[in-house]
Amino acid sequence: MVNHNKPNNINYDDFIKEQYELSEMRNEERKSRIVAENRIRWAQEIGQNLGTSSISDFTTNALQMIKDIRSNPINVTVATEDKKTSLIAGYAIANYYIQKGYISPHEISRTNCRDAYENIHGMYEAKKWKTKFFNNENKLFIIEGCSSFLSNLVKKGDEQFWGEFLEFVDDFNKNFIIMYSLRDNEETELLGKTYLEISANSNYNRHILNKSKILLKNENIFKQGEKK
Repeated sequence: MVNHNKPNNINYDDFIKEQYELSEMRNEERKSRIVAENRIRWAQEIGQNLGTSSISDFTTNALQMIKDIRSNPINVTVATEDKKTSLIAGYAIANYYIQKGYISPHEISRTNCRDAYENIHGMYEAKKWKTKFFNNENKLFIIEGCSSFLSNLVKKGDEQFWGEFLEFVDDFNKNFIIMYSLRDNEETELLGKTYLEISANSNYNRHILNKSKILLKNENIFKQGEKK
């Protein structure tokens, strides 16, 4: 007996396969469009110089240190001899997360250490800062302008901020990028391990360092001549 349905079955299977492939293409096109829009929006928000910084300018050793970002966001502390370089390196990593579609600009909280230390008490106008920064809908938390000088200058704010921040990121599984400026001749090693005085509280400081990958010093992060 001739099976008259066989050609139709083949055509139907081909049709389903074609529709699936078209759907996948549309999804990829949609994702690419969203990422492109996010990159433009992010560059407008943080400025063209930081918005175009890229990990492609990093040295091989620096890329090896943060290799896990190829599959998911990680916590990174950038410590350089000047604030500008720490910003460029830190935002290069954030840009990569947006480029890969891990996060969108509206899912990022940003602050600097001085504002954090001065507003962490959350009283009066500082309450707006605290509510905005500790937004549980956000996935990435960027903290600029950290230094041992500032942490020791505002010890009370330093201890309260890092205590609350570390509890927050631990409890809700958030990622962070910390940008730290080294003092002249600042020691960066203690007992054979990388050491930075991000917080004046030694327990919080240890927690930050243990929880993040550390990119240390200008020449170790950027290829020669690539720092903008």
